Amino acid sequence: DALNHRWGQLELTVNEHHDILCRGRWKVSGSSSKLTRDSSLHHFTLLLGVDQESLHTLLQPSAQLRFSRSSATPSRPSVVTNLSSLAREASSFEKVGGAIGERFYNEHRVTEGRKIVEVDPTQEKDFAGITEMKRDLEVCLHSIVPHPLRLTSSPL
Repeated sequence: DALNHRWGQLELTVNEHHDILCRGRWKVSGSSSKLTRDSSLHHFTLLLGVDQESLHTLLQPSAQLRFSRSSATPSRPSVVTNLSSLAREASSFEKVGGAIGERFYNEHRVTEGRKIVEVDPTQEKDFAGITEMKRDLEVCLHSIVPHPLRLTSSPL
């Protein structure tokens, strides 16, 4: 709703799987969750400027990963695109995060302390062990993906 309010040409809707679609066709989000008796963990991704070739490669089942078992809901192949491809103004975390934050604050009538805090998940001081996890993932991906990929992150 926040992004439609700011950039109506996106025509974003949410489908029955809680995916965000643009104009009923292109998926611009991803999410997953893990629920236990004591906690829940939710992850959400909004595609702003993702290298789509790398994304496609990484989402393909790999023979080396088929040995693992998961109780997760299997992914469904979707036609994806970046928000920045559909609305040039929706190309940065600052602009998209600002639009979402502003809409949230207005909807909940927050008048004081309106601040959006950007968290950089690559910072070791905030996320202990993240550097080692990134290195391990890059080693794993190098053995799976035929062409070199560079892992980067954009906080959102």
